[in-house]
Amino acid sequence: MTFKGKNFIITGAAGAIAEPLIERLFQLKANLLLIDVKKEKLEQIKLKYNSTRLTFVTSDLSSKAITDKILNEYNKKIYGLVHLAGVFELDKDSPGDEEIWERAILSNAKNAYFLISSCVNFFHEDIPSRIVLLSSKAYRQGAFNYIPYSAAKGAIAGMVRAYARKFGPKVIVNGLAPGIVESPMASSNIKIQGEKLIQEMALKRFCSPAEVSSVIYFLLSEDSSYINGQIINVDGGTVFS
Repeated sequence: MTFKGKNFIITGAAGAIAEPLIERLFQLKANLLLIDVKKEKLEQIKLKYNSTRLTFVTSDLSSKAITDKILNEYNKKIYGLVHLAGVFELDKDSPGDEEIWERAILSNAKNAYFLISSCVNFFHEDIPSRIVLLSSKAYRQGAFNYIPYSAAKGAIAGMVRAYARKFGPKVIVNGLAPGIVESPMASSNIKIQGEKLIQEMALKRFCSPAEVSSVIYFLLSEDSSYINGQIINVDGGTVFS
């Protein structure tokens, strides 16, 4: 398969899950618009690939005006949008903290809503484009020390289903609900209760970033052409529904 000439947007592009996905799409000749708040990490990716097929934007995607500006400046038809941006913030010692709630909703769900709204006029008209959103097993189980995060990832699941109905057949929309991924974002949680969490998993290990990105790649490919509106568990058998 080749994605030569096709344009993809990846948010959270400086994160662990994005890294193997960027590499794979780049090898398949795709053009990539990479968005993250971490400017230094984006600079490292830029140096690594040194290619005009990669465009970099430092942004938190915190308003529709910002996402409109990004899309209008990029001004290309979008084949795939992958929303990986998000924050995973413990609220155990500060329940009801409004700032934690606002950060969780804005940085996981609201920014996706803004970006998708800005992309509407840039999706292909002759072939189905793809949207892949990152939810979490936290929305299924309820991570009780991460209540704002669980709520935000539940919002992502609702958006997947609603957008799948709204955009079909022009755009195919799906989501993933990973378990705990071995990454900097989850490192503190793994350190505190890693052994306990592993015992809840049928596969008895944490997920690698590549194991998540491979499912994203599948959802971007033609092999998934009749899968729409789904939230796919990538959790090693933690949640069986």
